[in-house]
Amino acid sequence: MGAPYPPPGRPDWSPQQSTPGWQGPPMGGPPPMGGVPSAGGPPKRPRRHWRWVVPAFAVVLAAVIVAAIALSGSDDQSGAKTRTAAVDDEQKRPEPLPDDSDRRAALTTLDDIDPCDLLDVRDLKQPDGVEKVAVSSHQCAFEGGGESLTVTLGTDLGHLRRIESAEEPVAGVKAYSMQGDIEGPGSCTWSIPVTFTDVIEFRYETGADEGGTSCSSIKRYAERGVETVQSSGHGSLFFQPGEPDVAARGDCRYFFQPGGVEDCHPYSGADPRLKGDELLAAAEKDRNVQCAVFKDAIEGNFGSQLSPVVWGEHCFFVSPDNTYLFRVNADPAFAPDEYGAIGENRREVSLGGFPAITFDGAPNVHDVYLSPYGDLSRAGMLHISARPLAGRGTYRDDYRELSDAEIDKVYALMAQSAKAHFG
Repeated sequence: MGAPYPPPGRPDWSPQQSTPGWQGPPMGGPPPMGGVPSAGGPPKRPRRHWRWVVPAFAVVLAAVIVAAIALSGSDDQSGAKTRTAAVDDEQKRPEPLPDDSDRRAALTTLDDIDPCDLLDVRDLKQPDGVEKVAVSSHQCAFEGGGESLTVTLGTDLGHLRRIESAEEPVAGVKAYSMQGDIEGPGSCTWSIPVTFTDVIEFRYETGADEGGTSCSSIKRYAERGVETVQSSGHGSLFFQPGEPDVAARGDCRYFFQPGGVEDCHPYSGADPRLKGDELLAAAEKDRNVQCAVFKDAIEGNFGSQLSPVVWGEHCFFVSPDNTYLFRVNADPAFAPDEYGAIGENRREVSLGGFPAITFDGAPNVHDVYLSPYGDLSRAGMLHISARPLAGRGTYRDDYRELSDAEIDKVYALMAQSAKAHFG
């Protein structure tokens, strides 16, 4: 399960960063993963395609099978004992995704709100000569005077943009802010969610390129607008600060895939006694095991705010502050030296006494493939892809690169993980 290939029909890597460089959602598809073997590499393993189709009868069947195995204490006709692992929990009926169908049904409430009522000329720094313009039934703007303030009812703010935006309550309800945009830093947007995709948006622009207006200084625009909606009896439109506002379970709200994160689940634990060959065999069956291999080392080197989630055939470590995204794998079927042919700066190194292949993927990804057996050509490996992200709340039109110090930490955590489970 842990090989660095995508599951059938799924993208290989989550961009988690919507800069103009992408040629895919939300501006195009994700770039190719630097770690995928070249044409001369090994063919893909046959995949259990049913694993990615989860109709209700399959979930129930899986739960029955797992329960029977757990009760019998054996997993095949030889009578070999099986561990009671975290896969037992994962194969049961999955936790349902948060749902906003009731909220979507209530979207018509926005038709009862006049967007011009949410703008107050007193909020402007230069009110002289400013005109309030009803652009449409759902949009109103102040224009003139060198600054612009626009409110839009029911515009889109998707999952990825919510991850990238700073999260901060406005008038006691959940809200997001973003400083700057593709046209420059002289703007700020406050977005107040009303469904998993729709928001009431307050956008302020100065037309200046120097970015002299901070989102905190114009938060009052959004506060006044929210308070106006609340006083009109429509306060139930809004989300409370701790309430889920994306279709994702737990910390999967910090993880993005263009096709959605229905398959994403928070890490559910794994048997801490797993070592060596037994660990790799278990990781092929239970993706939570891959998280367990790296969890302590990632938290020790990059902080306990990083949280493991499983998606596809992989484990990812995501961060609420959107500063890093790690993908990790533990796989018994492929050898480390089969990777990196299409990467840059490919090197063979020793990490804690274990040989490894390192290279730079595209874009701004650093990969490490380590042999826990001391032989890069032998099947069986640990893998990590490390990607720095832009943080939250400030628009970036470029990619942040890992510093030398951060790369050293990646090497250290890989060595620690290998030593802990194969030393």
